Amino acid sequence: GKGSYLPALGMARLLASVHIVVGHLHAEGALRDDSVYAFRYGFTWVPWFFMLSGFVLTHARLSSPDPNATDPPGRFIVKRLASVYPMYALGLMLVAVTRAADGRSLPESWILTIQAWLLQSFVPNATEKALQAHCWFLSALMLYWVPFRPLYTRGVLKMGARACLLALLILSLVPHVASF
Repeated sequence: GKGSYLPALGMARLLASVHIVVGHLHAEGALRDDSVYAFRYGFTWVPWFFMLSGFVLTHARLSSPDPNATDPPGRFIVKRLASVYPMYALGLMLVAVTRAADGRSLPESWILTIQAWLLQSFVPNATEKALQAHCWFLSALMLYWVPFRPLYTRGVLKMGARACLLALLILSLVPHVASF
């Protein structure tokens, strides 16, 4: 609804997206200036987009007329995919046509198949060979979408703000503790 739109996230999304693109350009050798340290770290925004996706979905649910109403996981995933898959599929087709027009080969058929079904992030050796290697995160998002309903209904709704913040703090410490 109208109350669930978060305009303040627009600039953060833009900056993160630009940094990711710059990181890809640097990795491909298009930006040869190694003196700009930040060029090498565009990939660091990817986890931020995973977190942002969960935040926006949770905010939208909490701001809805009935915050307790949730879709079953299958329907939830279909709704999420409906917003991204058409452009994703168009992008795949355009890259395939461009490669064919340039006389470059396409990935093996099994790679194209798992990429079409958004499964490339689950087969690590296929991810880098895919037509759009940078879209691996879309398939990884499904892994987060599946548990959204139980985490939201059994966690967020029942815990309250303080308990949720404490849980987030504890979860944010996991990588730091694991690195010791």
